[in-house]
Amino acid sequence: MPLFLGSSMGWSQATKYNDDIDAFVLTSMSHVVREEEPSDDDGPAEDIQFEIKAKDDPKLRGKFNDPGYLTTNAGMRQFFYYTPNADPAVIKADERLKDVSTAADLGSENLPPAQSSSRSIKVPTLLVVGDKDQYCTTGACTPKSMLANERPCYSDKADLKAIVVPDSGHDVQLHKNATQTNAAILQWVKDAVS
Repeated sequence: MPLFLGSSMGWSQATKYNDDIDAFVLTSMSHVVREEEPSDDDGPAEDIQFEIKAKDDPKLRGKFNDPGYLTTNAGMRQFFYYTPNADPAVIKADERLKDVSTAADLGSENLPPAQSSSRSIKVPTLLVVGDKDQYCTTGACTPKSMLANERPCYSDKADLKAIVVPDSGHDVQLHKNATQTNAAILQWVKDAVS
């Protein structure tokens, strides 16, 4: 299962230090994380492993000897994008700059809703996902379906809202329509804290 480290860490901090934040934006992360890899033309072939140990990656060899560090296998970053709306140079740069994660970074997103650490978030919360995100959504992703899946995992005080970015994959802020995505996020933040 792929790891979305930036959002995962933000999620963790928001649950721990909720009194220190006024609003929370979570991109490309949900409690409905696919357990299986995308199939057919949506993802890597069955015989290709999506994640590997970082110590086995030629790019990272010698930097991470602990077998607990993981990274995406060569060429897998492309599956974080909806390629008709992504610059091939950005995808190449993402592959070149990829980093590592650990199983411990995953947190508790697979817990039942009543036990979700997200229930401790008591500030306005915005969820932002791409409509073509292969990892954080199931079926057709709409703001309504996203909220239906996520509301049970959050406190009512979170006043949960969702933006589903059109023509965008998992890396919503690295697609060609990122300017519009960021403008929508910033407008929500402005409204939430005013």
